[in-house]
Amino acid sequence: MTGEEFLIYSAKLTGIPTQEAQKRAASLLKTVGIEAAKKKPIHTYSGGMKQRLGIAQAMIHRPQLLVLDEPVSALDPIGRREVLDLLETLKQEVTILFSTHILSDADEVSDDVILLHQGKVIEAGSMTPLRKKYQTTKIELTFDGKLAFYEQQLLQLETILHSKIVRNTIHVTVSDIELAREEILSKTMIYDWALTSFVINRTSLEDMFMKAVNE
Repeated sequence: MTGEEFLIYSAKLTGIPTQEAQKRAASLLKTVGIEAAKKKPIHTYSGGMKQRLGIAQAMIHRPQLLVLDEPVSALDPIGRREVLDLLETLKQEVTILFSTHILSDADEVSDDVILLHQGKVIEAGSMTPLRKKYQTTKIELTFDGKLAFYEQQLLQLETILHSKIVRNTIHVTVSDIELAREEILSKTMIYDWALTSFVINRTSLEDMFMKAVNE
């Protein structure tokens, strides 16, 4: 079958009339970005194209919930990016529930998460409050000049617990993010430190998972 034939066939299996099946197939082929290949046999499709065709097939009857199991597994970087971009688009019109072991993928496209460990739910909820709950206390700093000097200066601040230099960046762990930010930026202004970058680590889904497991 071609991609177009497969979608029409799938639509008719759910009881959709032929004319309507053709319309839906054409619309979905465009939505998932494989309209140009609709007349080509499916066996000639790349992994990413087949994955997108599979998602189109699951959408053909206009479900309210789309359930996907490891949607980007076994894909090369290009195919993975194509499918993640597609999920980002589709979630505007349908609720998507997908499983994955690749936490960075879930982190990128999810609005809500359920974290499982050994068959049990260890955390669940919307990403924004979960990031706040598991907020890291790490800051990354870069300076023009000798990093060892700046590291010693930082360690004298009350909010700095410990530090290490990795690849021309000073990584500091602090007792309080807000107080540390005020303290570091204040010292930078007073002593004219050559601060070139100040980054508060964004809490990743992997950070949340590891902390939730350890708790």
